[in-house]
Amino acid sequence: MSSSAASYPLSINAPTQTSRPRQWTILIFFTGLAMGLLYLASPLFHAASGFSEEEHVAIHIAHGDGFLSPFDMRPTAPPTSWCPPVYPLLAGVIYHILGVRTWASALTIMLFNFACRAAAGAALYRLGDRLFNRATGLLAAAIFLVHPIFLHAALYCWDNSLSLAIFLWLIVWAMELSRPTWQRLAAIGVAAGLLALTNAAYALSVPVILWMAIRNSRQRIFLITIAAAAFGLTLLPWTIRNYVDFHRLFFVRANFPVELWLGNQDFSTGYMTLQNLAAHPSSDPANQSQVLQLGEMAYFDLCKQRFIQELTTAPAALVARCGNRLAFLWISQTDGSRAALDCVLAVLGSSGAWIAWKNSKARNVLAAGFLAVAPFLLTQVHDRYVMPFRAILILLAAAFLQHVASQVLRQEKHPQ
Repeated sequence: MSSSAASYPLSINAPTQTSRPRQWTILIFFTGLAMGLLYLASPLFHAASGFSEEEHVAIHIAHGDGFLSPFDMRPTAPPTSWCPPVYPLLAGVIYHILGVRTWASALTIMLFNFACRAAAGAALYRLGDRLFNRATGLLAAAIFLVHPIFLHAALYCWDNSLSLAIFLWLIVWAMELSRPTWQRLAAIGVAAGLLALTNAAYALSVPVILWMAIRNSRQRIFLITIAAAAFGLTLLPWTIRNYVDFHRLFFVRANFPVELWLGNQDFSTGYMTLQNLAAHPSSDPANQSQVLQLGEMAYFDLCKQRFIQELTTAPAALVARCGNRLAFLWISQTDGSRAALDCVLAVLGSSGAWIAWKNSKARNVLAAGFLAVAPFLLTQVHDRYVMPFRAILILLAAAFLQHVASQVLRQEKHPQ
């Protein structure tokens, strides 16, 4: 959609015959992929290290042992509900074919993550083009592709780049759905279910995405029922597996009490630090032993009791941490290496949200981005957790910059 088509830069533009969003989408995807490859080949690249539950589960899958505990690498390890299934299954297949932690499998996983990152950048362009104009979409994609958060998250065996790509393309799909049918809503419901099975935190954004898909229909109740049923049926096999293995019904994963306790220890500010992670079962032998000896469900109950005890002792501290976490969603840590960049993008993104507030579609996109990270307001905030919201802030920052540039050009053409 041409940037000259709108008289006001933050109004919603209708598609024009001269628009070529698909060609631009493909170009941005391959540009993002090429940037990832160049980074891997550059002296700036340093292989990420650290503990990844998803990667450890993938090793079990590659060996044919099943979806087993990331804290016990023996083939007799107990089953786990620590993480959603989609990404460990994908990584497990790669490990099974190319070998566990070989250079070929590591490179393939990183290339896959970089492809997901490139797809997310292409989706962000598409959203900018659809909501505002082409210039906004291109600027948003450019900022996204050079932003260090999204580059770093693509280096290691985590689901973040994949789940972000699914999330953004789901929004694009819902927004561009001009004629919603029950088949299309069923497909969106299945895709939303796969998103939840990749990263459960995104599930809170699903109602907003479904609303965007049915907004133009007179059969909203019927279509939302179809989408919800498809969403539930997608989760059903994993829910049955969890009930059979753990004798409890829960949504995708069950370790929320652990995150709740870890993020609200008495020294915590709300941002994830090495001090917070010192008690994590991946770092602390005592807690790891408790997980394996008690079993996951009993360990989760123990962590719930720890959290309640600490909450009873200092309830006001939880409120303060939640306030800190709300700020961290926008600006990350104020003493971090990227503090200036994050603060600038937060200010620009908030300004873009303010002047685009009358745009109902922009409000829905912002709401979806916020809801996708809302669960972390109660636990702890980390860069790779807040990627969906930061991506939307980048989009709104680009919209604000394009708006300012348009106003300046208008003043130069028509000085008072």
